[in-house]
Amino acid sequence: MPNKLDLEAFEFKKVGQKEWELPSGVFSVTVMHSKIPGRRVLMGIGVDPGRNFGIATLDGREVWLLQGALPKEPAKEKWRYGVSAYELMKRKELHYGQGIAIVEGAAFKEPFGQSDLAHIRMGFVLGLYAAGFNVAIKAPATIRAGALGSGKLGGLEVWPELDHNAADALSIALYAAGLRKGEQEHSLLTQGG
Repeated sequence: MPNKLDLEAFEFKKVGQKEWELPSGVFSVTVMHSKIPGRRVLMGIGVDPGRNFGIATLDGREVWLLQGALPKEPAKEKWRYGVSAYELMKRKELHYGQGIAIVEGAAFKEPFGQSDLAHIRMGFVLGLYAAGFNVAIKAPATIRAGALGSGKLGGLEVWPELDHNAADALSIALYAAGLRKGEQEHSLLTQGG
């Protein structure tokens, strides 16, 4: 394929910190930016859900990454993180995106925390839906195999300079934009990754 995307060619720069307010409190988000390498034009949104989250927006020839943590909730009311995720994502101006939105699904091999994470995941999904996006949930291995070329690779292995939530969100956004196995280049793929 003549127009492969070189995954190692992204050059991320920290743009700054943003303070956002939700009904549950104020929190800080780190904003990163890169041009999309090569000549590909990509549109899509990827969300790595959790109290510590990552959001990646592919907007034509640019990628914007947001990484942060939702305001702390009481231990007996962790379901409220889902409400905060909903409030965050329904405000489209906070993550400004176009295209299909994908939220990472459950990692079924992980024994702990998946039920609490389900509330948060659904908050992100419903917020995106309320903002007018076509949204889907996809399994982590499906996303990695499609966007990174191997279900065994994680975003942090490809982009070690990023926070793991932002790195995973970028791979999810690439999957949302339609990047599939064989359309990307990365040295880990040639090393048997």
